[in-house]
Amino acid sequence: MPGFADDLGRLTPHLRRFARALVRGHSACAADDLVQETIVLASRSDLPKRGPTLAVWCFAALVGLNRARNRAPIAPAGVEGGGAPLPFMPKDILRLDALPLEFREVLLLTALAGLAYGQVADVLDIDVSIVFSRLTRARDLLVKSDHAAVGRDARVGERIRAGGGPSHLRVVK
Repeated sequence: MPGFADDLGRLTPHLRRFARALVRGHSACAADDLVQETIVLASRSDLPKRGPTLAVWCFAALVGLNRARNRAPIAPAGVEGGGAPLPFMPKDILRLDALPLEFREVLLLTALAGLAYGQVADVLDIDVSIVFSRLTRARDLLVKSDHAAVGRDARVGERIRAGGGPSHLRVVK
């Protein structure tokens, strides 16, 4: 069935990007394994093999597989040879990783995977109003963490200007 293979081939990079964001902090192999399992499940299922239904079904399967894996330990990055852990991670990624999984899933499905709210509701098997609620709370938490970081930076600057900062730094006017 060439149409199914083509659709799945076009969908695979989106699944990989979503899986890598979902399992961030673990090896790239863990994300690739999730995508591979999703593709195998899709090819063995009797779902409609075309269109948005395939995408929604695949993202739902990937989320379900990830939740099942969260109950079992996954090796951290660098352990399986999937790449060495990064010496640092950008602040935005750290803030995203700090979100509860249910908020992070909704945010990644809308922002990264580009799914509509109704499709996200189908993927997660929740009502659309819950999608809106989780997305709003995720955004609020990200804004609060951003404001907290700005506040910390401002307090450090004030401490340095007041002379209470590191001894090797001084204010030059």
